[in-house]
Amino acid sequence: MLYRCLASAGPFMMSNHPLMIPLIVHENSTWVNFHVDEEIISTAIELAGNPGRWEPVPVDFLDGHGPNHVLSLNMYSCTSPVFGEEPIVRAELNSYVQDADGTLGTLVLAYASDALSMDPDSLFTPRAPLCHFVTTRNRTRIGRVDTDTFEARFAYDVATNDREHDARLPPFDSTILEHTTITAYPRTRVHDTVLVDHSFFQRRHAASAVRGGKLRIPTLGINLTTPASVSWTKKPLRFVGYMWSNAEKEWF
Repeated sequence: MLYRCLASAGPFMMSNHPLMIPLIVHENSTWVNFHVDEEIISTAIELAGNPGRWEPVPVDFLDGHGPNHVLSLNMYSCTSPVFGEEPIVRAELNSYVQDADGTLGTLVLAYASDALSMDPDSLFTPRAPLCHFVTTRNRTRIGRVDTDTFEARFAYDVATNDREHDARLPPFDSTILEHTTITAYPRTRVHDTVLVDHSFFQRRHAASAVRGGKLRIPTLGINLTTPASVSWTKKPLRFVGYMWSNAEKEWF
């Protein structure tokens, strides 16, 4: 895995051109959404080392709650030619933000993976001691993350057949997709640019029974225990990411 990362990122960093990475997020990608006061997100952004570019904005996940300030834990399995054939599990704590010019983005306040990861701030992030995402035989989907700074737990039941999936949600609102276009990280102005395809317009599913949710990141002042909504996708999501797409402008 380390060799693949170095082999892929090395030429990109030498040539000053963004590396294009195709990515398939497998079925069952899950969003655990916590509604919070704007001040909580603003404080978390500052504690994470926000360079002053981003401010939180409300978003509507079309889950019946209307626009809210949201901290969203997105957990999923994915594959890419860069990672190899084996899927990796990734968990991201996302906040939805805009800059002074009104440009929308997703600011990743924290993340963990069961494999080595890269970001434009810390460069390499080692695999988490625990980053577990599975659906049991009893059709309960479980997510668990445990690192030195990031703790998350959730569980919800999955309906046993399509007729039980009446609680379907619309596809993502266009505003959410606009936020997805730019994926930013704290402590740096370098970001990724993400292009999605039609797979993002599939209807989502509301969790039929949420058995628990917990999100704790003490360094960001975050300690949440009651998700406002949990949703998931039944089919894969496909997109292309341009890794550190503005690095030439910011670094060179």
